[in-house]
Amino acid sequence: MFKFLVWMTLTSSLSMGINHDRKGRIKMGESNHNCDDAEWPNNYIDIGCNDFICSGPTVKGARKHTVKLDLSQPDYGAMHMCMNKKIVYNRTIPSSGDHRPLWAKYGEYAYCPPQRWLHNAEHGGIIFLYNPCLESSQIKLLRKAVKKAKVKKYVMTPYSLPRDMPIAVVAWRSVLQMNAVDVKQIVKFSKKRYNKGPESTNKEGQYTFGYRKSLDSYIADLNQIFGIEFC
Repeated sequence: MFKFLVWMTLTSSLSMGINHDRKGRIKMGESNHNCDDAEWPNNYIDIGCNDFICSGPTVKGARKHTVKLDLSQPDYGAMHMCMNKKIVYNRTIPSSGDHRPLWAKYGEYAYCPPQRWLHNAEHGGIIFLYNPCLESSQIKLLRKAVKKAKVKKYVMTPYSLPRDMPIAVVAWRSVLQMNAVDVKQIVKFSKKRYNKGPESTNKEGQYTFGYRKSLDSYIADLNQIFGIEFC
């Protein structure tokens, strides 16, 4: 029965011009309007306004640093899912799992959804996350840590992290959480886990919505695309 369902899925995909890799997954890096072209408005399914809009008081970095490190999270697979399929993760901070065929262009975002940056992590990239209410001085310090880590393949974005642990660094199946930016710990983790994903391509990503944009500009773009107040 399972093989029949896989065959039906492949047959349906091929009829829409969707190619597959040797593992039977939708082929990564190929833009296809019937699956994933990283274009709007199809991307709305991955947008969670709570991930990038602050809905409470400013989160300040703790004076006494607390760090939580997990280098062996479960492997939840790495299937490529088209944009019409909703992807839900069973962990607050996913470090493996299903994602979109097209990954994000490396760099900083007003917001980049996990369905994109998780694919970057699969390629050995490092993901830098921060609570959207985090104070600006901590965000600036996080940027400093990113620069000091000297990792070319990275994504930095706000994300709905707990207020008591408002910073996280993600690599494939590894997560570092902290209550304040600790540059030394971030650099150490990043260098140790960089390029350790199951896929090692250095190709640039194709998803760019929110890339190097201010939050206000990003929200304005969302509102214009949908003709409503999206968030």
